[in-house]
Amino acid sequence: ANLLAAAIAALPPRCREILVLRKFENLSHREIATRLGLAEHTVEAQLTKALHRCEEFFMKARALPPY
Repeated sequence: ANLLAAAIAALPPRCREILVLRKFENLSHREIATRLGLAEHTVEAQLTKALHRCEEFFMKARALPPY
């Protein structure tokens, strides 16, 4: 959970907000778009970006030698 929290904290603010609304508050892309005043396409693109960045964060964390 700490690694997930760190990955989310490392995201740009808009990506982070959209990821939290989608994955933790379970809002649809349309609901997020309406709430934030964005196009649905923008929500989809930002969510994809957030998920890729989290994946990169986890890959880098795994590559570190254990203490």
